[in-house]
Amino acid sequence: MLGSWLFLFYGCPYCFLFPLMSNCWYRFQRLVKQETVGMTMAGDDDGHWRCASCVKKWSWAAGGAHRLVVFGDWNEPRQVFENYQIAFIGEQSEVQNNKINWLKGCKAVETLAGRPITRESVLQMIETLNLETNRRLAQGGIQEVIRQTAEDPKSALEEANCRLVMEDERLSLRGPGCQFYAINPKLRDISVAAITAQELDALLDAAAAGLDVEKGPVATSNQRRIQGEVVSSPGFIRGRQLLSNL
Repeated sequence: MLGSWLFLFYGCPYCFLFPLMSNCWYRFQRLVKQETVGMTMAGDDDGHWRCASCVKKWSWAAGGAHRLVVFGDWNEPRQVFENYQIAFIGEQSEVQNNKINWLKGCKAVETLAGRPITRESVLQMIETLNLETNRRLAQGGIQEVIRQTAEDPKSALEEANCRLVMEDERLSLRGPGCQFYAINPKLRDISVAAITAQELDALLDAAAAGLDVEKGPVATSNQRRIQGEVVSSPGFIRGRQLLSNL
């Protein structure tokens, strides 16, 4: 979630579903490793993510370019997401991926609202963003959203010599039978186009105008460079001007 009107999702390149919430995936961990706190985000040598629908392994090589962007108008009084569009991001440059990650960091800082960065505050931030995404898209009337039931991962666990990790329910699914919402771009008989790099940049700059990017992550020179490029972009400047007139 990059704003009230712009959302980015990772999806399964095999069954073509895009879970609305980041915790609606299975986390597999190798049996040779001890189950410890922090294993949810361990490297691929220790564990990996699996789609809860088809239980196939997600990897950046297969799924990194398989991302979806949803944008539209959030009608707060009616609680409806209107005039929305769905597009594939596809494979983008490292520069644009860094920009996306930096804006995610800005949204995270905004959601933390000055609270100290602790494990619990970060988990609460993840939960807040997930629930808000679910509210705006699943309850807001996106026609491509379906309710899905997590499949049994037993055979996949045995084949991969792994255990299922659910360190916290705000990070991954507990097991089979869990219900979750996902976008199915093929649900309607329409073609979903891929967005161009220029179009994506324009969307990101416009979304940044609604974020407190001046307080965004600036710990590295790369982050400071991204911040400078964003705040000087025409899309950001126009967005701030429009917001100032509301």
